[in-house]
Amino acid sequence: MNDARIHLAVALPAEAKPLIRAFGLRRLQPDSGEPPLYLGSCLALVLTGAGSAAMARGVARLDAYRCDATAGWLNLGIAGHGSLPLGSCLLANSITDVQAGRHWQLDAPEFAGMHTGPLHCVREPVSDYAADTGYDMESAGFSASLDSLGALPRAAVLKIVSDGPDQPTTRINARMVGDLIQRALPLITTLIDHLYEQHA
Repeated sequence: MNDARIHLAVALPAEAKPLIRAFGLRRLQPDSGEPPLYLGSCLALVLTGAGSAAMARGVARLDAYRCDATAGWLNLGIAGHGSLPLGSCLLANSITDVQAGRHWQLDAPEFAGMHTGPLHCVREPVSDYAADTGYDMESAGFSASLDSLGALPRAAVLKIVSDGPDQPTTRINARMVGDLIQRALPLITTLIDHLYEQHA
């Protein structure tokens, strides 16, 4: 890694904690009621809270703090999927805001052990999963925000599968989420390294 900065946008504390530990990030104080920021020598992470509106606020917070027009962006978290097994990594090649009917295309290079495919952003967890589709609650806010900043070509969305037809959302808890992110750290690091190379 070099001195280029990657901006991580993460919704839930359980998703963020393994990243904060692995990359040695430190919380910026004080937060003044804003989404908290965690900083390292090469990475900056904003903990946004759940949902697209919260994600959009977090992206704006981190962008205003860093003001880095060359940074790569990564939205990382959990998602449901209609066919991928629990713990699979899904690199989104498209984002669809189901409620608003908006759609964004993303660059999704191929990595060993990582799947690519569409991601649908919904307001509430789903129980009816299309076979080849992922479902989350933040990616539309992330994509819309970066599109307005002109930064969407520098963005990626990586989701770890946490639920599906045989694994309902009612079984998700903070420990499970943390374990899923922890186990995916090698692939997450591979993607972050790729973003560095692309946007250094």
